[in-house]
Amino acid sequence: MFSADKAKAFYLDCLQVQGQAPLDNHLRFCQQIDDEANP
Repeated sequence: MFSADKAKAFYLDCLQVQGQAPLDNHLRFCQQIDDEANP
């Protein structure tokens, strides 16, 4: 699991990657990556 600082940076990276997508898509994308990183 990520530390708080890493989780925040990770989330901000997700927002940048997703660009103009709605917030729910940001969250879904981040959760997908998190699931893959922590099976």
